[in-house]
Amino acid sequence: MDALQTQVFGSMQYRSGMSEPAALTLDQGGMIQDCTDAGEELFGFSRNELAQHHISLLFPQLSDTALLSNGLINSRLLFLSHCGHLFWAMDRDGEAFFSELFFSQLEYGAHPILRVIVRPSDGAPRPNA
Repeated sequence: MDALQTQVFGSMQYRSGMSEPAALTLDQGGMIQDCTDAGEELFGFSRNELAQHHISLLFPQLSDTALLSNGLINSRLLFLSHCGHLFWAMDRDGEAFFSELFFSQLEYGAHPILRVIVRPSDGAPRPNA
């Protein structure tokens, strides 16, 4: 494996220690529909426990934020995610940690769904819980 491949692979190692990113699939109202295995490990919830809960269960600061505006991802969320803004996350045990979020929109029939990739930021200070 050459140096570039090693660096890219190393940058993909998340808090969970897995190479698969933690990711959530949301409906247009912000309700969690599914998550990856890495998402289960990161947050300490099974995908069944997360299903039909609002994303604010994991990201409290998103409780009053519309994820979509005019059928598209909220432009402020896109801006914040592209700037590397750290979002406060909360796991099952109530432990708070900062993470970067990356939003993408997928079409599923007539309804858009959102994919949110979560990248924990271990170097950031813990928020006050």
